[in-house]
Amino acid sequence: MTPDDLRALFTGQDGGYRFARWGRPIAPVVFGVSDETLATFKGACEAVVALAGHQMAETDPELGANLMVFFFRDWSELPLVPNLDRLVPDLGPLVERLAAAGATQYRLFRFDADGAIRAAFVFQRVDDAIAALPAEAIALNQMVQVILLWSESAF
Repeated sequence: MTPDDLRALFTGQDGGYRFARWGRPIAPVVFGVSDETLATFKGACEAVVALAGHQMAETDPELGANLMVFFFRDWSELPLVPNLDRLVPDLGPLVERLAAAGATQYRLFRFDADGAIRAAFVFQRVDDAIAALPAEAIALNQMVQVILLWSESAF
């Protein structure tokens, strides 16, 4: 991998450099999965966080959970989640755009004053193709994509 290849992984569509790491321990919460899958996701989170040399926490002192992961069958389910519209700006129009595009996933990051990741929201629509994948693969994939801020074209 060349330096240009690496740089491309962190360059946004506008040409700006977008790299960011978490600025605090990651305190995840996962919605829409079975207890067994929850344990799988926790293991994937612990593995990726350890490989990145970062830390996890049971809770974030300011936010409670700072990584929220949602699994669902249809984008129309998200606006029904109580108070999610208070955490995700313009949730309704966002859901409409993602549904129209046939998207299966979306990540939203919040940053602190120093530009570090403060919180992230992961939305994973589980269609038939995703449902056929092993839970371990989905969990590891999502954790790798949320441990850093990557460019839109990195994956």
